[in-house]
This record gives sequence, structure tokens and C-alpha cells, in this order.
Amino acid sequence: MDVLGVFPDKNNYHEFLNKCFFKAMDAKIVDKRFKDFAFVQYYWTKEQLDEVLLDFEGRFRLVSYKDVIVNMPQYSEYLEDQNLEKFARNFVLFMEKALDFALRFNFKQKYTDSEYVDMNKKLCELIYDEFIRETPTARIYSHHLVLEKY
Repeated sequence: MDVLGVFPDKNNYHEFLNKCFFKAMDAKIVDKRFKDFAFVQYYWTKEQLDEVLLDFEGRFRLVSYKDVIVNMPQYSEYLEDQNLEKFARNFVLFMEKALDFALRFNFKQKYTDSEYVDMNKKLCELIYDEFIRETPTARIYSHHLVLEKY
């Protein structure tokens, strides 16, 4: 089983996106309530995983554990070719569907389809422009656990 860990870098894509969302709210690209929406992921520390494993003691046994840093494929490609524009475009493409879903889900029937499309387009443009200015890393720790059922 793989569990998302924390970010190894200060300038990571999660922090970067949060900054972009607040800029988009200030620019009135998206509603201020956007800050409350569910575009949230939970990242586990090793200590938190240890606590969960203790709760499962007697049902599962930890066979092996390894922490690895996992790069987003687009980031790995960028590290090789140093093509920032391509990395920014690919990152925005990766985010575009998630943003569309988040906007439609969190602002159900508040806007027309064309308004959703326009918001997402402007948000993606902002993310692209900010990405070129302040390129984040796109890597994360992954906790790789092998468990055995008792």
C-alpha cells in the first residue's frame, strides 16, 4: 500500500496552488468561498502512520516500510529537459479537470456552464503565469508499506 506523505520542499505545488487560489479570489476570478472548498488532500507523517498501525495491531503486521520521494511525471521530464513552458503547460493540463470538478461541485448550479468554463480558463491562465514566475517542485514523499493480515 502507498500512502501520500508530506512535501520535501518548501516551494511545493500544494503551497503554490494555495497562493494561486488566493490571488484568483483577490482578482475576483473565483468566489471568495472557494477557500472553503474541498480541494484538500491529507498528507501523512511517519508518526501518524505509526499510530494507525498501532490501532491495527493484532489484525495486520508490518512486513516492510520504505519512504520514497515520488516525482510527478511532468516534473521528472522537466528535470531532464529543463523546458519550463512545457512543464507549466503540462501541469495546468493536469490540474484543469480537477479544477473544473471542484468549481462545479462546490458552486453547484450557481453559475452557467459558460461561466464555469470562463472561471476555469482564467484560473488556469493565472496558474500558468504564476508557474512561469515561481516554479514549484512537484514531488512528494510516499510511504510504501507491505502489510500482512494475521
